[in-house]
Amino acid sequence: MTTTLPLDATLGAASLLHLARTGTPQVQAAVASHPNAPAWLLGELGEQWPAEVLSNPALPLLRLADPQLLRHWPARTVERLTAQPDAPPWLLRQAASHPVIDVQLATVVHPDLPEDVLDTLGTSPFWTIREYVARQPALSPALLQALARDVDYSVRLTVAGRPDLPQAVRHDLGRDAHPLVQAIIQLGELSSDQNGD
Repeated sequence: MTTTLPLDATLGAASLLHLARTGTPQVQAAVASHPNAPAWLLGELGEQWPAEVLSNPALPLLRLADPQLLRHWPARTVERLTAQPDAPPWLLRQAASHPVIDVQLATVVHPDLPEDVLDTLGTSPFWTIREYVARQPALSPALLQALARDVDYSVRLTVAGRPDLPQAVRHDLGRDAHPLVQAIIQLGELSSDQNGD
């Protein structure tokens, strides 16, 4: 089969699969962005060609056909898609609740997270993800309060170190069960007193 770029728009799934398996990197990238590529093939190609998969014009339709599309794709592919600067909000929402920590990690470090994605990540089963959420500059009051009551003291410790704590949250953390959390609150109050003098 002779291959020229751009790929013929009428190519079917079998031809695209053959090209994905035997083609040059440029041809594989073209397959990843081809609208006739089947969803499972995009899942395979997305690890190496995430930008091309995200730009595939059929991706919104595939997502409509299967709202849990990302659950069928390898975690490494979802991680690479999520790490793209232009990852769409729908992808970030699905990745935020993905059961694999690396996918959630790629999501939580994304530079432009919608509030609902932060809320989902704030309830992650992985304390490291919740701790990273606690570092985010803009958190809703409800999420900040939830993180201040987190079962893991590392998350509460991070919350205690925030300069923007509401007085009620600061008060609660000052009586935290963990002495390090209490110490961070006390240090913050001492620093405020010294700066106020």
